[in-house]
Amino acid sequence: MSCYFPLGTMLWVLCILQFMLHMAGGCAIEERIALMRIRSLLVEANSEVPASWGLSDDCCSWERVRCNNSTRVSGLNLDSVYVYQTCVRDPCWNLNLTIFSSFHELQQLDLSWNSALLQNFDGLEGLTKLRYLNLSGNSLVENNILESLGPNLFGTQRHLQFLDLSNNFSGSLPNWMFTNEAPLLYLGLAHNSLVGSLDHLMWQQQSNLQKINISMNYFTGQLPMDISSVFPNLTVLDPSYNNISGH
Repeated sequence: MSCYFPLGTMLWVLCILQFMLHMAGGCAIEERIALMRIRSLLVEANSEVPASWGLSDDCCSWERVRCNNSTRVSGLNLDSVYVYQTCVRDPCWNLNLTIFSSFHELQQLDLSWNSALLQNFDGLEGLTKLRYLNLSGNSLVENNILESLGPNLFGTQRHLQFLDLSNNFSGSLPNWMFTNEAPLLYLGLAHNSLVGSLDHLMWQQQSNLQKINISMNYFTGQLPMDISSVFPNLTVLDPSYNNISGH
């Protein structure tokens, strides 16, 4: 007894097998390439690199990388990954965030405490599933970057719940941070040189924020008598080391 399979069916089966072999190895090719590019940037900055990066084709098995069930990168815990050596000037790791645009399933990105100079936030716009973003302990290439950061983060998706921008930068506080356009639960802006009054911002209803840290800035103004009427879900507010009055 013989069996006959049309050529089109055989090609379809081969494509399926190729896809299954690719997925069995784990880690999408474009994501592995992006991670190796990050590794190269660390090497160029005379820093140590995660030991497991590049030892296998499956980047889901690499340290600091988390993947979901479809073997796409869903979490990158790159906090303190840059090991400071010697530089002519500080910071010495210039990091263009467009490198993360390949991680379409990314939900968590932690780049805190790397002394990196963060550039071009356009790469974050396509991260439609991002929930956690920690950029604290770095520097921003432009002081007014907050104005463009809001549209990039919330223009195409509304999933971001944790945002920490404690980066020692200056400028004013944009309105989008305290509006319902931003579904944030945590907002961290400590250790900056931000200026301006909080009076007009505090009267904009924001039903999501639970924790706010704006300590160590140059904000001015009066806290509302009943903060719970402005932020009904707020449990923690740290306005210390500012020029803010009220209880």
